[in-house]
Amino acid sequence: MKKREAVPEYGGSHTTSLECPEDHQDMLDMFRVSREFKMKYRGLLYYYGKDFVAFKKENRDSQGRNLFLEVIASYMTLHLEDECPDSWNECPYPFWEELIFTYLPSKTKILPEKNFTHLFLHELHAFLTWLDEREHTALSPKVLPFIKESLPMLSRYESLFADLFLRNYPKMHQPDWNYRADMAIADQKWNLYAERAQGLFQVHSIEKEGILFIDLLTRFPYFIRNVPVHRIDEGMVIAGAIGRRESGMVWDLVFPDGFFPKRGIKYIGEDLVY
Repeated sequence: MKKREAVPEYGGSHTTSLECPEDHQDMLDMFRVSREFKMKYRGLLYYYGKDFVAFKKENRDSQGRNLFLEVIASYMTLHLEDECPDSWNECPYPFWEELIFTYLPSKTKILPEKNFTHLFLHELHAFLTWLDEREHTALSPKVLPFIKESLPMLSRYESLFADLFLRNYPKMHQPDWNYRADMAIADQKWNLYAERAQGLFQVHSIEKEGILFIDLLTRFPYFIRNVPVHRIDEGMVIAGAIGRRESGMVWDLVFPDGFFPKRGIKYIGEDLVY
């Protein structure tokens, strides 16, 4: 049985207190809106939950806005948990750096247009500008350099991720896609490999014949041949599963799970930095 989610006590420095029937009605309204972007209930008791709901209401039918809010709400309520800053003004540079360079790539969705990164960063900038006008913060100038730096790079990584992912699920965006059939084929493909490994792999070097991966946990090297070398950056991190056939000397990237810039490694874990 799933455990019931604990609700923060009211009255804290960054939680909301419900004191009259109107407050309860407002909370119910926020709850209905927040469900559209899958925010955990406890988020409504904090400053950011109210801001997310208000921002959502201003463009409720926008797919990009909903995708953005799904990611940033999960970042605040699940990823940060008890380490969440007490206000937007108290969010330091590493908070935004981790969101953009580590958390966003981990949540990339395979869209037909390959524009998930663009949608998120566009809405992030819009949200920060909206907050600056509404709450008299100064967040947009603080975060905009991260957005400008990351957009072209993360968009390239998203496109590569989508292309490699769709090798295993080529009909994913077709209306008649049979998910179970593709999963069965993928399982058969995985079982053809005599040796397999899963984890986080950093690109150590790029050669004409392939790419040298280093497992960030074990430090073990793997030479990969089935990834387009011209689309890879030295130092980037690739999450996924790799395999080597019984008669082969090199490895394949079989199932990619995500592509991360070198800048985001420190938030994956200091002990995993290459």
